[in-house]
Amino acid sequence: MSFSISSKKFTFIYNNSFIIKTSNVLYRILPSDSVGGLGFIIGRQMGPAHKRNLFRRRVKFLYNKHFVAKKQKIDIIIAPKTINLGFQDIEDSFKLMSKRVYDI
Repeated sequence: MSFSISSKKFTFIYNNSFIIKTSNVLYRILPSDSVGGLGFIIGRQMGPAHKRNLFRRRVKFLYNKHFVAKKQKIDIIIAPKTINLGFQDIEDSFKLMSKRVYDI
């Protein structure tokens, strides 16, 4: 199942979301009425395509684990400071963000 955000929805989320910053990643989060979804802000200057795609795959896995499995409807836009992060670094950042989301 695809959790991509359309361009119109992306703009709406970007302008109306609240921001959660971790040491490596900036998250823009907005509760959703529909299924929820993910958007990424990762430019070419971040690194080669295979590294950008690896980062996206890891984040999608964590999104499914933390939000879809728990039936949370949340739209997230992710803007990493770097994509050269190990899985554990991404997971720690994601756990910190998800704890803050549940507090709000």
